[in-house]
Amino acid sequence: MSETQTDEVMAHLMLNTYRCSYEIIEYIWRNHGLRFSIPGLNKWLHQHNFSYKYPKGVPHKFDEKKQADFIEQYTKLKSEVVDEPILFMDAMHPTQATKVSCYQ
Repeated sequence: MSETQTDEVMAHLMLNTYRCSYEIIEYIWRNHGLRFSIPGLNKWLHQHNFSYKYPKGVPHKFDEKKQADFIEQYTKLKSEVVDEPILFMDAMHPTQATKVSCYQ
């Protein structure tokens, strides 16, 4: 791959996210007429400082201050209530919550 092609592919990958290596291989084939194998592309990506990150679960409306306030209130409540259970209620059943996943 020439330096110009490398720069163009790197710029494209900075702007576009692909889930699978074969999608990048097809992009390079369509635009530059070069065919990579999956291990070859993975090596090329690592040589050019690209890495794959697994998704991380982050609450949709996470607010760090509200979380800290809740922990403070909960800790205070635990010290006040000794013999009674503390119950939490949520509008969604845990099995219906969104789960983070990825293809391998």
